[in-house]
Amino acid sequence: MDEIKQDFRCRRCGACCRIKDGIVRVSDAEVSRIAAFLGMDDASFIANETELAPDRKSLALKSRADGSCAYLADDNLCRINPVKPDKCRTFPFEWTNPDSHEVCPGLSRQESLPRSKDEIRREMRARRKALSAAERAEASVVICTKLARSSGLGEVIDPFEIGSPIAVYLASPDEIDLRAYIERLLWFGLKVVAPRWNGETYELAVLKGLDARHLRRGPMGIMEPVDAEIVPAKEVYGWIVPGLAFTRDGRRLGYGGGWYDRLLADAPKDAVKLGVAHSFQVVDNLPAEPHDIALTAVLDDSLADNALDFRRT
Repeated sequence: MDEIKQDFRCRRCGACCRIKDGIVRVSDAEVSRIAAFLGMDDASFIANETELAPDRKSLALKSRADGSCAYLADDNLCRINPVKPDKCRTFPFEWTNPDSHEVCPGLSRQESLPRSKDEIRREMRARRKALSAAERAEASVVICTKLARSSGLGEVIDPFEIGSPIAVYLASPDEIDLRAYIERLLWFGLKVVAPRWNGETYELAVLKGLDARHLRRGPMGIMEPVDAEIVPAKEVYGWIVPGLAFTRDGRRLGYGGGWYDRLLADAPKDAVKLGVAHSFQVVDNLPAEPHDIALTAVLDDSLADNALDFRRT
């Protein structure tokens, strides 16, 4: 089993949320965090959403009559994923049930074989597209808030001190939208750059605003700066980068065109490169290629206090 765990990769199938007699214990801190996420006070949450664990030593989340978690949605997604308990987050590395290896596809030897980049891309595109507009907007608010707070992005990069442009992306309909954060940077008078198609490849152009006067629709349907005031990537020390999947140690899976890898390859070696993602886009492992550019950190939309994990370069 330990050997299989080393190759474990979550399939987001919801099987672990259906393990018979599975008990999800919750601490006082987790009770408060989940209750706040659901818009409830702690007392109401304890009374309506928890039960006494079989050993009577702690509270546990209620299960449905079939044994599945009450927060498992029809699409196999967790309705409280941003604040789910540590027991759920640490499966199967810190705990398993005796029958976990029979229930969880990710623990079987056959299913633990590495997936291709295309398989991961298809999964992540489908999962992003399944999000509602409200869920995407909420994730964007969380990300932009974390980017703006001094204890968040400031731990890695302070845009007010580095003295270089900040490279951002202009979101497609399925991506986390950085508009609120970009507007903040522009309001403070910072130089912001974003990818712009020049007919052959993408380069970084100065972004002067987010209204129709300053944007055009590029050939791939993504908005981009109208003005062709180009800034070389070698002059940009702060990057906020999109992608389809990330690992905590800085690996990134893009869309397959290699556009960002080529831009990042020209960035200064000590540039800070920050990926932003939904929490389900942060995975344990990704296929790696020699030309892949490692990121400095990955920021996800989890509401947990430890959402920021940094790989110092």
